[in-house]
Amino acid sequence: FINTLDTETIQSLALASRRKLSASALESVLPLTLSCVVVLPPKNGSDNIVYELIFSDDIHWAVRVPFQQWSDLRSESMRLDIVAQHYILSCTSVPLPRIHSYCLDEKNPLGHPYMMTDWASGVRLVDVWDDPGWWQPPRTKERFLASLARHMAELASLEFEKIGRLDSTEQGDSHFVGPFPSRHALCRTTRLLSPDSQIGPFESTHAYLSLPLDERRRSRDNELLAVLSLLLAGLPDPRFDAPPFVLGHPDFDSQNVFISEETAELSAMIDWDGVAVLPRQLGALTYPAWLTVDWNPIMYSSYKEQQHCDTEEELHEYRAMYTEAMRTLSAEYAEATRNSHILSTLAIAVAEEFTTGAIVYHLGKFAFGSRLLMYDLLEGIKRAPWFNLIPGDVARV
Repeated sequence: FINTLDTETIQSLALASRRKLSASALESVLPLTLSCVVVLPPKNGSDNIVYELIFSDDIHWAVRVPFQQWSDLRSESMRLDIVAQHYILSCTSVPLPRIHSYCLDEKNPLGHPYMMTDWASGVRLVDVWDDPGWWQPPRTKERFLASLARHMAELASLEFEKIGRLDSTEQGDSHFVGPFPSRHALCRTTRLLSPDSQIGPFESTHAYLSLPLDERRRSRDNELLAVLSLLLAGLPDPRFDAPPFVLGHPDFDSQNVFISEETAELSAMIDWDGVAVLPRQLGALTYPAWLTVDWNPIMYSSYKEQQHCDTEEELHEYRAMYTEAMRTLSAEYAEATRNSHILSTLAIAVAEEFTTGAIVYHLGKFAFGSRLLMYDLLEGIKRAPWFNLIPGDVARV
């Protein structure tokens, strides 16, 4: 794919974008000799190839080029990403890279859709979080988590009545929550039998999480999914089932977070592809994923192989630290955040098939106090009349 990307074309597009911004008075007057260098090799993201662009006036941009096979659905999702990011930038100080130029289709000189943004400044959190030598005053994890909480609280102040993708009118003068472009995207690693289509918006947390789980059970039911249905009915906090709903980062993990090398405070958050309005405990008021990795046994098993990794007790302490940082901003926000890892773990089990079994056992130990009891429950459900009830039959014990 990289061989199809012409760096001279990228340079030309970037320079044209800078000149257009200057002509519209969004930038100062440009030097007549302005030039641009495309840094090689590019970086590989989960869905994009990313080049750093360095202009001769020391401005740094990024150009992101999706490498999936393009479609109308992906184009629509990218359009909604841009709507939401513009909205967040206009209403908050959350440090998103500002979008300067984009194309939603392949009808351009590059031959691929693309987006040009500011280059994210700072140090990637994933590169330093587990490095004890890096965290020396004034760089402390407490200071970083406090700065992250401030920005997430600000994002949480943007409230909505439904769960879905943020959209705007054609004139861009008002915003509303519309459907998700793809029902299959809600089950990220599960092949569904039903045809793909728009889905939502949803009016409750339970409706939002139940739909992909019901889709999975219709496609291929088993006792793990039956128990997951029971856990989904009983574990989420009912106080956060109804509106308001909030925007949230779609991949709130350490590889997408940048921090200041001097202060360790948040400096940038990248990769907002798929940004949506979500339940509070899955959106801006959830824990970041690296603080809850111990609730996902498969991921934690891999993480523990690193030289320096957080123990379960340390992760629990960081969650308490983050909740207290949120409490200094809003007691209501802190209450939503405090046990948000229960709901986010359920959401992972619903959406990611390869994690379901391990998470069901983990949540079973939390709910029933014993993994052995969870094993007995699964064996019992496999033989139970409820699980084996044939459609049209009258239930009996």
